[in-house]
Amino acid sequence: MENRKYRQVIGYRLLLAILAFSLVVTLLTTAIHVYIDYRREIRSIEEDFKWIQESYSQAITLSLWLMDREQLQAQLDSIRRIPYIIYVDIKANNELVVKSGKDRSDLTLHREFELTHSHNGKMLQIGVTHITAGLNDVYGAISGRAVLILVSQGIQVFLTSLFILFIFQIVVTRRLNNIAGYLVKLNPLNSNQPLVIKKRLAPPDRADELDQIVLAVNELTNNLKVTFDELTSEIERRRLVEEALRSNEENFRTLQTNVPIGLFKSTPGGQVLTVNLALVDMLGYDSEENLLHTPIIELYADPQDRKRLLDRLDTEVKVSDFEVSLKKKDGTLVPVSFCVVKTVTDHGQVFYHGSVQDISARKQAEETIRKWAHLFENAEWGVGIGSADGRTLEMVNPAFARMHGYTVEELTGRPIVQIIAPEYRQELPPYVRLTHDSGRHTFELGHIRRNGTVFPALVDITAVKDDPGHVLYEAISVQDITERKRAEEALRQSEFSYRTLAQNLPGLVYRIHVQENRHMQFLNHMLPGLTGYEPDELTQGNVCSIDPLIVPEDRDRVASVVKQAMAENRFFEVRYRLRHKDGAVRHVSERGKPIYGVDGQPIYVDGVIFDYTSRKRLEDQLRQAQKMEAIGSLAGGIAHDFNNILAPIIGYTEMILAELPKQSSMHQDLCQVLRAANRAKELVKQILMFSRMGGEQEMLPIELSPLIKESLKLLRASIPTTIEIHQNIAAKTTAALADATQIHQVLINLCTNAAHAMREHGGVLEIGLSEAEFDADTAAGYPELRPGPYLRLTVSDTGHGMDQATIERIFEPYFTTKEAGEGTGFGLAVVHGIVKRHQGTIMVYSEPEKGSTFSAYLPRIDREPETANDSSRTLPQGTERILFVDDEMVLCDLCQKMLSQFGYQVTTVSESVEALETFRKQPDKFDLVITDYTMPKMTGADLAKEILSIRPDMPIILCTGFSEMISEDRAKSIGIREFVMKPLNKKSVAEVVRRCLDEKKHNAAGAQES
Repeated sequence: MENRKYRQVIGYRLLLAILAFSLVVTLLTTAIHVYIDYRREIRSIEEDFKWIQESYSQAITLSLWLMDREQLQAQLDSIRRIPYIIYVDIKANNELVVKSGKDRSDLTLHREFELTHSHNGKMLQIGVTHITAGLNDVYGAISGRAVLILVSQGIQVFLTSLFILFIFQIVVTRRLNNIAGYLVKLNPLNSNQPLVIKKRLAPPDRADELDQIVLAVNELTNNLKVTFDELTSEIERRRLVEEALRSNEENFRTLQTNVPIGLFKSTPGGQVLTVNLALVDMLGYDSEENLLHTPIIELYADPQDRKRLLDRLDTEVKVSDFEVSLKKKDGTLVPVSFCVVKTVTDHGQVFYHGSVQDISARKQAEETIRKWAHLFENAEWGVGIGSADGRTLEMVNPAFARMHGYTVEELTGRPIVQIIAPEYRQELPPYVRLTHDSGRHTFELGHIRRNGTVFPALVDITAVKDDPGHVLYEAISVQDITERKRAEEALRQSEFSYRTLAQNLPGLVYRIHVQENRHMQFLNHMLPGLTGYEPDELTQGNVCSIDPLIVPEDRDRVASVVKQAMAENRFFEVRYRLRHKDGAVRHVSERGKPIYGVDGQPIYVDGVIFDYTSRKRLEDQLRQAQKMEAIGSLAGGIAHDFNNILAPIIGYTEMILAELPKQSSMHQDLCQVLRAANRAKELVKQILMFSRMGGEQEMLPIELSPLIKESLKLLRASIPTTIEIHQNIAAKTTAALADATQIHQVLINLCTNAAHAMREHGGVLEIGLSEAEFDADTAAGYPELRPGPYLRLTVSDTGHGMDQATIERIFEPYFTTKEAGEGTGFGLAVVHGIVKRHQGTIMVYSEPEKGSTFSAYLPRIDREPETANDSSRTLPQGTERILFVDDEMVLCDLCQKMLSQFGYQVTTVSESVEALETFRKQPDKFDLVITDYTMPKMTGADLAKEILSIRPDMPIILCTGFSEMISEDRAKSIGIREFVMKPLNKKSVAEVVRRCLDEKKHNAAGAQES
């Protein structure tokens, strides 16, 4: 009864209304926050996908093209370290090439991008990269933030509503009760005391509602007193009674109309007779008439609810707190509580009078209370309520009881000291006093279990006070920190091991104190070795840092990487350059991770700095070697086609020249053609030499000193007199195993480039030759070199020099800094290829406006050089039968005419399959087979195998312009007698054919003798 009466108080209804509205707003704002956070995380992941495609696509494509699985794995592992990325793989031709991570999440976001590579001017799709991001962590983080927002705003709404209720109680309700008490005791016949409330009355022009009520009541009292004094007759009294009755009826109707609780009158048959406006508004109807015309059974969400109500009214006069759900006009449901009274008139008519109260807010409050009770009962930490004096436990949750070895009932009402270890009990009172003074205090205290064991506990006590500041009760939270204490002890024990490890790492280990002016603490002894400085030498004021040693061009980039890592709470890795104390530049790699405190602010940045200067030099050389190898393969392909073009030009020109008089103008013109073709032939040789696929060159022990002198004589005539030429041969032993022509070409190319760099202002060109020795450690930095003695051939100039970007590209074919028409950009590429084929290496040092020095290192030998004998002889001839096979008809015609001039009988075929059939039909008809290697349907090597299977003694010459698939060693392993490179001139053709035929005769004669 008291609860129902309390629910009719205006302040209570106001509180419910505020709570209901605030909860709706809280849920709506929380949903908006959750949606915004979700979209932000998804956009972040999409931007990571885009960044991965832009940053990694080129590197992954190159690694996939080269099928470098180790590099691919490293790149995929790097991608997977990006937040939320859980799985990455690369597929080529629908087959998995490499992968990183596992697709272990149920909620994922997938992206893929194609890997395309440009080859021979065409874009080839060589694979697909699939990236999977896991969303479980995203949803977990968003859910946590949503719960935090709901709880914090729910507490705020609850406290705000209590405050409004308290103000309303003080300002309005108390004075309304005074007025109601006065009116209850009011006697118009004997009322001399006016109505007075505990409030100063304001003047009429500033009177509020309470002032107006007091004035109205006092005026009403006076008027009633005067009126009752004037009543002298029964008629007057009856009139007054009738007026009072009518006034009461009007007040009743007014009360029924304006009361905030729904009122109704109905019949047992279900007809609604009267309703008030509150019920109309509660059910969402436009007017009382619309509600009166609605059958009462249609208002129930469950028609059985009305049947149960009628069944109770058959046996009871009054039914209270009958809860059902009613349907509003728009179809939504509203929970209500009925209070119905059955009345019977003198004529036996039965009516139901009742009230309807919306209990939606109460249901929501009950659900909130149920959730808080569930949280209290199921919390993993101990939660309890203590008395105001801090001596007694008034309530505990199951976790609190389990923690101490008791049941909830056993601890309820018990002294708090019962769970405090005896040696810690004297510490409790000061903590309680401190809590009452400050409102909240957290401390560690030894607690004791029922079995007598003592454990460390983290205790948090909050003193809950009323408005005057008196403590009502204490909210107690207890956590068993035994494991944490063990971890702290383990941490202290491992700190020594950690510092020992830090001291022995090969890198500089540091810690940056973010909140202490970025002071850097060095944790091992590697600082002097890395920078040349001691820690006190880097101190400026109270700040110690290596930032001033970073080269200026790298500082902003390093700072940006570290700042971004701190903002995203992730590892970072950055490479940059440091200036050593001796002035040298060191390449370093720094890896670190920000460490955050409980407040979410960064405290430290821990990291390590490695010196990778030597490794970077090796990486640069490896990239250069890979680049040169790729360009070499391309150059070899060009050489193949170019050789096929040059062959008929040189061959036909030589044949025509043999038939023309030497004094004729046509003979001179054709000599120019042949000279140009031979220059083109030499260019092809350079290309093949650069690509390291031009066939084996004859390496002989030669003296480099005479070769240098001979080259300088040739250069002196072509170099301007403004350029001085100095020679400095300091080596005692100048012998090397080399090809004299190629070394001569190296000298000519290097000296020509040096002269070009000094052509405007003149200068000094110096050629030097000295001895050098590479031990195992030094040679390890250069993949081309082996430990041992070397000759260092240097070409220096005092010209305009080069910057680092130019130095990195000078050995690329067709790269040149010369004006158009002054050079092809192929000279240094050929130099690089020649030196590398001689198992040496070439180094360059240059600075702008300070000249350049090229140093070529060639293996030194101690043997005496051999002198090659060169004797001229006439071209050999013969009458044997030759089968010539080439898919180029022009080459077939050329060789037929050329070999016919030497007396041979030649049969030419332009298809390898047809040539095999021709030979198979008459295998004894031919004495020699000459075949091209690259032909459709069947290569020259396959044709040779078939011919040798028919006639094993058949000599075969294999010709090719260039091919990666065949070499001289492989050709001879098949049984091929000679392996020659196109284009062939008359002399080389005559000699190789005669050599094969003579060898065949010699072998046949030996077989007969045996």
